[in-house]
Amino acid sequence: DARRTAAVIRFRDDLIARGRTPADADRLTRTFAKRQLAKRSDVIARTEMRAATEAARGEQERRFGANEHKWVTVGDEGVDDACAQNEAQDWIPVDQGFATAAGPPQHPNCRCHVQYRGMKPEEIRRELATIGV
Repeated sequence: DARRTAAVIRFRDDLIARGRTPADADRLTRTFAKRQLAKRSDVIARTEMRAATEAARGEQERRFGANEHKWVTVGDEGVDDACAQNEAQDWIPVDQGFATAAGPPQHPNCRCHVQYRGMKPEEIRRELATIGV
């Protein structure tokens, strides 16, 4: 994308400004660009893996009777505003989406996860009583 292309161009320009030869700057810039591409690929792979894992886990939890879920952040200064907004919802029905996303990851490198819980014992007793058990 344009932002990453601009970063590579700035890197090369900085090398030239510091006295590197154009050939040396080109060689170092190629190495820098390859590293940046590898980092970006890792971020994309990690984000997609987290999305698939969270979706599969949510499906499994619903199959096992979870009826509520809540968004959980790591609780540090790096938490994104949208993630904090989702966490502020606390426990909500599993069929209700979060305020700003269906589920983690909200963004690349998101460190959030979802907790699930099922019916409380008194709810189970009430449900069983309605069917005569």
